[in-house]
Amino acid sequence: YYILPSLHNTFVSSTNPASNLQAALHIWDPKTPPLADSWNFSYQGPIYYSNIVVDYLPLVKKEPNSDSKYMKIEGSALFYRAFVYLSLAQIYCKPYSTDNEGELGLVLKVRSNVTESSPRATIKQTYDLIIGDLIKAAEFLPATSNIKTEPTKAAAYAALARAYLCMGKNEDARKYAGLGFKEN
Repeated sequence: YYILPSLHNTFVSSTNPASNLQAALHIWDPKTPPLADSWNFSYQGPIYYSNIVVDYLPLVKKEPNSDSKYMKIEGSALFYRAFVYLSLAQIYCKPYSTDNEGELGLVLKVRSNVTESSPRATIKQTYDLIIGDLIKAAEFLPATSNIKTEPTKAAAYAALARAYLCMGKNEDARKYAGLGFKEN
């Protein structure tokens, strides 16, 4: 599949800069900076909102017999934050290995305070946070949900399997894939 230059040029317009950007991105023009939407959206969306939940949930007065509800909310927040960090690590970090553990990883925002400075973590610290959040999420999340898009134990185990697979820890990946399969 390809587009002839004459057709491509019809998309380029001096009156529509947005279409020019899309056209330049389509041909991988080296002078065109990549879109940073995946980076910005991740931090301004799911990571920020997950951090709000983790920060403020302990301040909410619990109703009697509502522990499972609170655990599900916290588990969901931890799952979403870890899942997004895992996706970002695949894009913006070197592959995980014992040789690369000390290399720069992601900026790990674990608080909702946007004015708080957060330096870049190492790759090891990045994966440690991802694994820690997912293990805790698996403890807190229910086995099933009536809403198909809500995370469950099986989803947390599957994400753990994926994280361990990315780390080259195949036995751990197999273990959590098996646990996810049992939960499902």
